[in-house]
Amino acid sequence: MVVAGCWLLSLGSIATGCAQASPELAPTLPPAATAKEVVTVNGHELGLAGPEGCDAGDEAFVARVVPFLLGRRLVSTRELDLLTRIVRKLGRAELVRGLMRTAEFLPRARALVMDVLQVNRASVRANGDCYGTVSAEAATSELATFVRDHRPDAAEFKREWTFAELLESCVKLGDLSPFLRAYLFGLVALPVLPKWNKTLEYEARQNWANVFLRTYLNRDLACMTCHNSESSVTGHPDPNLDRTWEIPGHFERALFGRSTGIESATIGNMFRQHDILRTAAYPDRDVAGSVNWYYADGVAPWGMAFDCGRFQPPAERTDDPRGSGSYFISDHGLRGTVWEIESALDQGFKELRGTGHIATGDASKQGTVAFASLVSLSLVNAIWREAHGQPLVIANYFPRNRFQRDVMRALADRFVESGYSLAELIVGVVTHSLYNQTSPSACGSSMANGLPPILDPWTVSNEDPSLRSNGVGETIHHADPRLLQRALATALRWTEPAEFFPRPDPNSPTLQLLPEARFQRDIGVFLMDSERGFRGSGFMDTLAWESGYAACVDPAHFEEDGRSRRGGTPPDAIDALVQAGAPTSTLADLAMALKDRLITDPDLSDADERALVEALFGQPLDTRVSDAVDPEGGLRRLCGALVVSPQFLLVGGHGPTRAEKRTTIVLEGESWSDLCTYHATKAFPATGMTCKDDDVIIP
Repeated sequence: MVVAGCWLLSLGSIATGCAQASPELAPTLPPAATAKEVVTVNGHELGLAGPEGCDAGDEAFVARVVPFLLGRRLVSTRELDLLTRIVRKLGRAELVRGLMRTAEFLPRARALVMDVLQVNRASVRANGDCYGTVSAEAATSELATFVRDHRPDAAEFKREWTFAELLESCVKLGDLSPFLRAYLFGLVALPVLPKWNKTLEYEARQNWANVFLRTYLNRDLACMTCHNSESSVTGHPDPNLDRTWEIPGHFERALFGRSTGIESATIGNMFRQHDILRTAAYPDRDVAGSVNWYYADGVAPWGMAFDCGRFQPPAERTDDPRGSGSYFISDHGLRGTVWEIESALDQGFKELRGTGHIATGDASKQGTVAFASLVSLSLVNAIWREAHGQPLVIANYFPRNRFQRDVMRALADRFVESGYSLAELIVGVVTHSLYNQTSPSACGSSMANGLPPILDPWTVSNEDPSLRSNGVGETIHHADPRLLQRALATALRWTEPAEFFPRPDPNSPTLQLLPEARFQRDIGVFLMDSERGFRGSGFMDTLAWESGYAACVDPAHFEEDGRSRRGGTPPDAIDALVQAGAPTSTLADLAMALKDRLITDPDLSDADERALVEALFGQPLDTRVSDAVDPEGGLRRLCGALVVSPQFLLVGGHGPTRAEKRTTIVLEGESWSDLCTYHATKAFPATGMTCKDDDVIIP
C-alpha cells in the first residue's frame, strides 16, 4: 500500500520498481546562488535577482515578526514605531532575541513546540494536567538543566513537574534537548490501555511509532522504500536532472539497519506500553461496574508529576509477549522500549554538542549521531514551515532542490551550534532574506519573480522562463489558526481560547468533542492525531471562522447554541474604546482606533473605504460618539469585517508605511511611554534603553 502524498512522486517506480533503484552517486554539489547569478535547476535556467531579493524594510519586519513571536498583534502603530526604532539601533536579530526574553513568548513557544510534536489537545491522548499546567515555581532554567544532566531513572528533581513547565524551562535555558528526550516517555503514556487487551495495545504501538516517525524524524516508512538519503527514484547524479536533494548521511540505514526502512511492527514494538507503563484499574465513579485504567506507583522519570506517567523500572522489564522483535539503531530483540530510544537521543545530543554541525558524510555506523541529526533537521523544517508557511521538503520528505537543502542544512547546523536553542533557531528562520520580501519593483527591478525556488520548488518546470523562480507571492500565506485565535483574543481583551480539552470518557463508544473543540477543528487548529489541522482559505473553514468571530463578541460568552449571547458579558476592548472615545471623539476616531488594534493600519483617508465604514455605522463618521446611535454596535460590525479580511488572516506582503500614523484614542496602559517602559524593562534590560519624548535612547 502506498501512502497518499508520497505516491505521486514515485510514479517512476511503477516501471522500474523501487527495489531496483540504484544508490545515487554523491554528486559534487554546487554552492548556493550568488547575486545576479543565472542558475540551472532541473535543466531550467532561473533568472535570479539575487539571494537577498527585495527587502520590505524594518517596519514590515516588525509588523510580521511580533505576531509570530508573541502570539498577538501589535498594540498599535505606537508599538510599531517603537520597535522599528529599536531595530534600527540594535538590528533585527537582537530585536527578536529581546522579544523572546519576555514572558509573552513562553506560552507562544509552548504552543509552537507542542504543535510541532503533535501533542494532543482533545482526545484520549490529551492531558491538560501535564501539558497545560505551569506553576509559579517554573520560572527558571533549573529544571531543564537537571533533566539535561541526569538519566531519567537516576535522580528526581526537587519537586514534581509537568511537561509544560519543562518546556518553558528549556526555553529559558536555551536548550530544547531535555524536552525532546523527556517527551518520548509522554508519547507512550496516553491513552492508558487495559492490560488485558493486547490487540488494542499492539495497534496503539503503531500509532505512537508513526507519530514519532512523523514528528521526530520527518520520515514515513512507506515512502522510505523509494526515497531515502542513500537513493531515490527521483534522484540523479547530474545536478540538472536531480529532483531529490537529500542531505548526505545515510540516516535511515543508521536508524533502521537499511536505507529502505523496516517492518512497521519492528519499530512499533519499541513503543510498547506493556510492562513499561505502570497502570492499575480504578472503579468508574459514574458507571457502576466499569473501571478506568490509569497510572499506578512506579518510576517517575526525572521526578515528573503523577499525571504525566509512571513507569516500570528498566531492570524489571520482561520479554514482549508479541514475540516479533524490535529494532531502532540496533536489534533489541524482545526488550526494546522507549527507554532505549531516549538513551540513544541523549547520547546523540551529547556527541553533536560542541561540534557546531549535524552529521557529515556517512553516518550509517553512527546511529546516535544520525538520530540527533535527523531530529534537528525535522525540527528545522517544522519551525521554518510555521514561520514561512511552506516546508523545506516536499511530500517525499526531502528537499527538491539545492536551495531548500542548503537552507535546511545551515539552520540545522545553527541549531546544533547554539546548544539546541529554540530561540537561536527562530532567529535564523526569521532573519532569512525570504521572510521579509516585497515587490521587486520597490528595489527598481523589472523582474517579477527573482527569488530562489524554496517556498515553491515546482516553479522551475514552468513553461514560461520568467516564472521559473519564486516571486513575492510565494511568501504570503494563511496565518496559523491557533495564533490567529490568540491574537484576536488578546487584541480585544477576550477570554483566552481553550488549548486543552478534557479527555473523553474511555467507556464511551464515540469521541464527542466539546463545541469549542469542534470550532477549533473546523478552522484548522491541531487537536489530535486524526485532526492534525491545516492552513487555508477554503469555503468551510472560512464559514467556520465567520460563524465564531463575525459578531465580534467573545465566544466564551455565547450560549452553547453558538448564537445567543449570555447575560453579564464582561466589557472588552471595544467597550473600552467607546468609553475612552466619549464625548469628544468621533466615530471616525473609533474606527481608526479599532483598525489600528486589529490590522495595525489606522488610516481612513481612502474615500471608498470611508464610505463602507460609514455604512457599517449607519451614520456619518464625523458624528461625535456621545451623539451617535449605538456606536458599540457599529464598531462590532466593523470588527467583524476586519477579522475576516486578508490583512488580518494572511501573513506577508508589505503594506503602506504607517509607523508614524497615530490614533487619538489610547487605552490605559498603551501609551508610547507605557509601551517603551515595558520593552525597556522586559525585552532589553541589558541595553540601558530609556524612553524620552516619543523616542528611544540606547547608549
